[in-house]
Amino acid sequence: MTHSKQAAKRVRQNMKARMLNRGQKSKIKTFRKRFLTSVEEGNKEEAAANFTAVQALLDKAAKKNLFHPNKVNRDKARLAKKLNELG
Repeated sequence: MTHSKQAAKRVRQNMKARMLNRGQKSKIKTFRKRFLTSVEEGNKEEAAANFTAVQALLDKAAKKNLFHPNKVNRDKARLAKKLNELG
């Protein structure tokens, strides 16, 4: 239980931000899984399209401080490597 109106409002704001962040992280995970399944299937065109989508979502997440920029760059590099291995 909070001791002031200000603290109660902060709790509400944090909960709202947490739910929005969880949604964004879940969306990124879903698109990453789509990319990885298309890579496993060997579908280069679909993988390229999914890579572009994942890359855009990761960049937006870094811009909003959802993930550290270095983590985003590392993830993009790893995904690009998988895409390039397709040939």
